[in-house]
Amino acid sequence: MWRRCLAATLLATSLEVSVSLPPRQPKDTYLQVPEVPEPSDFGLAELLSPLALQDLDANSDSAISETEFVAAAESVVREAAARAWKSLDSNGNQWLDLEELATVVRKSWKFSADRQLRVFLWILAKRFSAIDLARSARVSVSSLEEQVAEALRSVVFLDERRSLFDTIAGGREVGDEDGSLGFALWDSWTKRRAAASEKKKAKKSQSKAPNEL
Repeated sequence: MWRRCLAATLLATSLEVSVSLPPRQPKDTYLQVPEVPEPSDFGLAELLSPLALQDLDANSDSAISETEFVAAAESVVREAAARAWKSLDSNGNQWLDLEELATVVRKSWKFSADRQLRVFLWILAKRFSAIDLARSARVSVSSLEEQVAEALRSVVFLDERRSLFDTIAGGREVGDEDGSLGFALWDSWTKRRAAASEKKKAKKSQSKAPNEL
């Protein structure tokens, strides 16, 4: 008899404890990935404009074929990605923590972050959103190569690359016809870009001047 009473008491105690346990932590209170808006472009013109024709002309025929342009565009984006990961990796361990991303977003976002950096902040945030943060809140730099490759296949990048090739070619729609760019066209475009950049800097400097008085 006393055994049955003891069993009943233990069962009641167990039920009471289980009922009093706090509910499982809601998903929206787990580690949060900072919100990074999807960029409208990759800033490809800014990445390519510092290059000389020789940097793109793989076969040394004094022209840039679309194939060479594609290779150069993808190369400068991958190089920009490597620079971005290095700048985000505060402790240099080749791993990017969610906190490292959150810190950069808090400090430099609000649409003032470097144009290219925005792209990679978005790629990294997208990567974190796809993993179980309860298990691990960090990703290796090497694992992000696939995310960059995926971005290079995106409609946004492909459209920007094709449009830029046509623009440099003088507005001719050659981006789908395996066209080519000669030295004169590339030189003209880079000079226009440089002039526009200097004009923008001068205007920015003038706008600051009254505030400094």
